[in-house]
Amino acid sequence: MRRIVQILMVFVMISGAAYTFETKRRAEIAADEIRQLTRQIEQEKETIALLKADLNVLTQAGRLQKLTERHAETLQLETMKVEQIITLDELPKRPLDLSPFEKDESLGGYADGDLGSSVNIQ
Repeated sequence: MRRIVQILMVFVMISGAAYTFETKRRAEIAADEIRQLTRQIEQEKETIALLKADLNVLTQAGRLQKLTERHAETLQLETMKVEQIITLDELPKRPLDLSPFEKDESLGGYADGDLGSSVNIQ
């Protein structure tokens, strides 16, 4: 009896060690994934910062002014007048177009609510 208990205890200890090893391995894999994702996030943040810097350079007023002066003949831009600026309330209301709904183009079958008709599928 004592021998069986000792063998059982050795088996429990080996099982516990295997479980601990497997748990440690999974934790290390998860930590590696977290490190990799953190690196990717940092790279994306750097890319975003670089793109923002590029956007700031490209949209500088002085640069845009030089470009418009250089391409004035091609663009044919004019100075904006104060009368061209309006509020949303001053915009005319868009007419409601109901013409697509005025046609009687039935879809047939279940879409028309006709459950009794037979459907011919070819």
